[in-house]
Amino acid sequence: MSQDKELEIQLQFLDEALDYVATLDAALLGLTSHGIDIDKINAALRSAHSIKGGAGMMGFQTLSELAHRLEDSFKVLKIQKHSVQVDSELEHLLLTAVDCLRQVIAWERQCLGVNPSWLESYANPIFAQLHQRLGDPTDEDAQSILSPEEGQDIIPLLFQTEVEGCLQRLETVLTTQDPRLREEVLQRFFVAHHANVINRCQR
Repeated sequence: MSQDKELEIQLQFLDEALDYVATLDAALLGLTSHGIDIDKINAALRSAHSIKGGAGMMGFQTLSELAHRLEDSFKVLKIQKHSVQVDSELEHLLLTAVDCLRQVIAWERQCLGVNPSWLESYANPIFAQLHQRLGDPTDEDAQSILSPEEGQDIIPLLFQTEVEGCLQRLETVLTTQDPRLREEVLQRFFVAHHANVINRCQR
């Protein structure tokens, strides 16, 4: 696979990531007035998780890390929904964090890379404030998310938590080997990931 083809696949992923960002916005708008809607939070969790995993495989490390931090916030909102104080400040922080993902995607689409000073002075403080408000998801949170409650399908959740780690370790190995092999894995990942999205939409 040529460098141009790899760039094309990366741009296709970034287009898909923008769709996930739109889902995040939709899940958060009106959070203060309507409260925590589990269906919307589940959709946000899936979107943040998809951005995190896809960005990691495509080499967009900053995007992956920010999506991971946002995913953790959604985990806390989901499991501790009765103890979290939902107010306009929290809604603004979450929406601003989503805007950070959108900004990173825009830079990556233009092949500019992430501005380090923006990351240090703007994005990281936003996520730090979110962490201060919500904290980290606990081990009990993770176990609860994996429980088949609320109509969740446990198999995809197990795939997300267990297999993703294996894929990340595989990518680390591949980056030290033949770059053509890594490109082939990236191409196959995108095809499989795209097929999974289509399958979910058809359910």
